[in-house]
Amino acid sequence: MCERIVKRLAGVVNTEFLQFGVSYSLCPSPRIQNNYVYLLDFALGANSILFSTSCAGVKMYSIGEFSKINRITPKTLRHYDRIGLLKPDRVDDWTGYRSYSAAQLPRIRRILELREMGLPLNEIGRALVNIDELAAILHLQENRLERNLSETAGRIKRVRKYLEKLQGGEEMKTEITIKELPEVIVASMRTVVPGYETYFDIVPKMGEYMASVGAVCREPEYCFTIYHDGEYRDSDIDVEICEAVVSPCRESDKVKFKTVPRVSTAACLQHRGSYETLRTSYNRLFGWIEANGYRVTDNPRESYIDGIWNREDPADWLTEVQVPVKKQKTLPRQEGTGGY
Repeated sequence: MCERIVKRLAGVVNTEFLQFGVSYSLCPSPRIQNNYVYLLDFALGANSILFSTSCAGVKMYSIGEFSKINRITPKTLRHYDRIGLLKPDRVDDWTGYRSYSAAQLPRIRRILELREMGLPLNEIGRALVNIDELAAILHLQENRLERNLSETAGRIKRVRKYLEKLQGGEEMKTEITIKELPEVIVASMRTVVPGYETYFDIVPKMGEYMASVGAVCREPEYCFTIYHDGEYRDSDIDVEICEAVVSPCRESDKVKFKTVPRVSTAACLQHRGSYETLRTSYNRLFGWIEANGYRVTDNPRESYIDGIWNREDPADWLTEVQVPVKKQKTLPRQEGTGGY
């Protein structure tokens, strides 16, 4: 049939293609028959993306048809081709048009199912190459989704609490205070941690060591961290974890006992909520310090009052940010200078 159609329109085909020096013989091979349909499309001015062929008994879909069947864009199919995720069954040598076979429908269906689960393309490619990896990849994605769900639930809670504060006029209700921080003997562990969430692994180990050497915590309890980096970091954080104790005990390579000097003046602000939102309290506290004529004299501390150890909901955690400060001296105003 392909041959008969081309013969009927041979004049049109020859007129169009001889301009490019292209000559096609009427060969019955499936490959050439497929090309005849593209020639016909060209001669009629049609868009070959909309046509499919079934020469040699093999059902072939153009990229447009294949995209409609699977409800994805041709652009996506071309991207899958580039990265090797789904290669066309055939690519025409002369036109470059892509054709897909019915045998490829199960593969694209599996790709789209895995994409709907949120899997990245590189993991989908691994699963298609080695089906034995699929279960492990799906378990990994399940864990990622559960973590994202937990984070989203936490954000929703913070939004609702913030709305309650705005509606009740309580956004700025927490007061900033100036107070003295006492001299204390502490069990100290200074280390570089990969991230803030690592505290939940480090602090219990420190507590286990303190218990093994008979360290007795001071009352009232005073557990705090000191950040030794000169700037904010979200990874590789130089932090010193301190727990106030009654007296020094035997040290180890990681846990030391020392005296932390008294701080006569510290600007303090209590932060209610998860540690992820501490930046808001830091921002407010340092703004207050500048506006009220103080200067920072040492690294800030975070004193943990309520946390994961006694409050299940992060929204109920209570942390006091403590910043050692000193009142700046104001110079006497000089006549005629218009300033200080």
